[in-house]
Amino acid sequence: MRILPVNETNEKQNTSHQAIHVRLIDISIEAPLLLGACSIAVLSTISGVIFNLCLVICTVFGIIAYRIILGGAAVARPELAGPGPHHYGNHGLNAEPHHHLTYEPERPRTQSEYEDSFTFKMFLFTFLNTYSSLIYIAFFKGRFSGHPGEEGTLFGYSLDKCEGGCLYEVCVQLAIVMVGKQIINNIQEIGQPLVMNWWRSWRRDQLARDGGKGSLPRWEADYVLAEWHTLSLFDEYLEMAIQFGFVTLFVAAFPLAPLFALLNNIVEIRLDAYKYTSQMRRPLAERVANIGAWQVILKGVSIFAVICNAFLIAYTSDFIPRLLYRMVHSRDHSLRGFVNFTMSAFDTSDFDDETRPENATLDGIVVRECRYLDYREPPGSKQEYQLTLTYWHIFAARLFFVVVFEHVVFFITSVVAALIPDVPRSVQERIRREQIVSQEIIAGLDSGDPHQAQQGTRSASPPRSH
Repeated sequence: MRILPVNETNEKQNTSHQAIHVRLIDISIEAPLLLGACSIAVLSTISGVIFNLCLVICTVFGIIAYRIILGGAAVARPELAGPGPHHYGNHGLNAEPHHHLTYEPERPRTQSEYEDSFTFKMFLFTFLNTYSSLIYIAFFKGRFSGHPGEEGTLFGYSLDKCEGGCLYEVCVQLAIVMVGKQIINNIQEIGQPLVMNWWRSWRRDQLARDGGKGSLPRWEADYVLAEWHTLSLFDEYLEMAIQFGFVTLFVAAFPLAPLFALLNNIVEIRLDAYKYTSQMRRPLAERVANIGAWQVILKGVSIFAVICNAFLIAYTSDFIPRLLYRMVHSRDHSLRGFVNFTMSAFDTSDFDDETRPENATLDGIVVRECRYLDYREPPGSKQEYQLTLTYWHIFAARLFFVVVFEHVVFFITSVVAALIPDVPRSVQERIRREQIVSQEIIAGLDSGDPHQAQQGTRSASPPRSH
């Protein structure tokens, strides 16, 4: 802050508006941020975020490629077959070693800006780390496998297919996460502080006995408990946000996910209460207006959940093909003959030497034709093995369903949000009343009338009910 001498005061009073503006900037407590330093900070942050996201995507791709190669090698040489990655679990990249790359170069001015920036970046990283396997199974697995005679390959091995249906695999993955993984997380969440506190208590008692001390005061005894810091609740919020994503993003594949989440939360509320009251140091209370960046994250996840479920129902499940078959192709509007409707024919003589089966016989009879799940022209036609018109009809129906589903759901949610106010009317009336009373008190103090100020103070107190 620059303080002008007394003899310069009169000279500075007749300055222009520009000089006054410069003077106000000079006395600002906040140091100006240089444009070059700001650009370097932003570029460093963006580079760190992109590096972490690319690391997650490359890890997922590596796991998928490893599974494809391992499966192809097991088919080629059965003696090498053994236990392998039969499901796409979360690959568990630890975000902690990399979090300094995402927020430290920014140098946020306030604690709120720091926490919001940290929350957004860490959630984005955890989002890809957690949901990438489910997104791959639901929307990409089996989409590029091709058809017999022209199969899609990766490093010479056939790509993954969904023999039992990709929706079923998503359901199995969600069941593993919502049942098994949540139980393990709860045990780890309460077990780790217990073990660490027991070890520190044992060491403290050993040192106390060696020093000839008796019982310690409460504040000194509680020092061995787990330390509380400003981001202690971050993991709890992150866990709830990830669970909210599991419940909403893929609920069409596993409708029991909300039930298991409810049962888990009933148990976890009590575990967290025990952990924060007896296994951690007493936290410092802070007054905050809201939950900060988590409100935006939860709203974004809910919007993305509508889109995700729309594509899950339309493209991953057989809902649209079944509906179209019953309405257009079935004579009695039933599903009789639906399986044959979804399959195409392939002439076994069109196999190349690499993919031709070694023994193409069944009960001693040479198999001339095989069937596979797809909508393609039969062998011998003008557009042999090309996509049929039925495929494009189903594709258009699926796209139409996605558009209608999204608009209907967003319209309903907008209407409900408009009908339910953010602040109840009774609370709004109390806020207006307090504002009026505050103005009366301030007016009484300014006018020097203590009676008016005292009357405003009395009117501010809520009336008693008899």
